[in-house]
Amino acid sequence: EQLRQILRCLPAGLADLRVLIHGNQCFFGAELGCPLPPGLQRLQLTGSLFYVPWSLQLSDTLSGCPALAHVELLAGTDDLLAALLSRLPRLRCLRFHDCSCLTRQAWVKLRNLPSFEAATPDLYEFWAIYCRKSVLTDEAVADLCASPVARGLRRLSLSDCSQLTAVALASIASGCPWLTELQLEGFRRVPRDERIEAAFEHRLCNCLSSALQLPPFSSASASLHGVSALWKRLIENNV
Repeated sequence: EQLRQILRCLPAGLADLRVLIHGNQCFFGAELGCPLPPGLQRLQLTGSLFYVPWSLQLSDTLSGCPALAHVELLAGTDDLLAALLSRLPRLRCLRFHDCSCLTRQAWVKLRNLPSFEAATPDLYEFWAIYCRKSVLTDEAVADLCASPVARGLRRLSLSDCSQLTAVALASIASGCPWLTELQLEGFRRVPRDERIEAAFEHRLCNCLSSALQLPPFSSASASLHGVSALWKRLIENNV
């Protein structure tokens, strides 16, 4: 009740709202009872005891904030993940700190999201932390990377990745062409695969070249030699 009273007093023009709760459990979403500021651009709902029956109640609330670009939540469900990506067209960053409730269907739904020409946002950053290892599989990563969500990703963070293999790396390399930061917590060392290494190194070369407005590297440059050559060019350009 105290949280709802605070939310009712928020100024209509508020753009950044961060709620961190420690103590008694807080149910947010179904019991919200009031809309959020319509111009909200960043929302963070986290805390050690921030329990949420998220599902579609929270996504209904957040859909009233079409300018939301950054959403960071403690937990999520299959329905919430798909709903946020479908209802928030300006979303650039989506972070879930506890994905233990996600099932295999969550990743299948991502593959079936509408294309960018519809409502799917141009997502730059995606976190899915503490997934169950039986759910976060090579097939799940393949679904993620085959979805419209992956096309614009710059930063991707996943865990628990103990069941992933080189197949998941290949999916990421092919499905996330703009990726510059990758965190796979719990990922086990796998045998070297020159094709996967070349794909990632080629993307690194081209990302850095684009940032520095240098000529792009050819596919033949997708090697350690190509990366070394790029560093030489960085020095020559006094970067």
